[in-house]
Amino acid sequence: MADGGEKIDTEHLKDIGVVVYKMYSDPTEGGKVSYEAVEAYAGSLYKDDVNPTTGVTKFIDTIINS
Repeated sequence: MADGGEKIDTEHLKDIGVVVYKMYSDPTEGGKVSYEAVEAYAGSLYKDDVNPTTGVTKFIDTIINS
């Protein structure tokens, strides 16, 4: 357990996150490569996982491609 008796959130323990970044040459930084997050997703690797509250799929492939 963490400090204060907190429990691990087992509902999201097996979820993953995917972040898509844009790379660009930043002239304000002397031409160094900079990164900017443009999209972020969270979901499950398991095809049959659904959100228990809404019944909507949590499958990361479906989330990213919708």
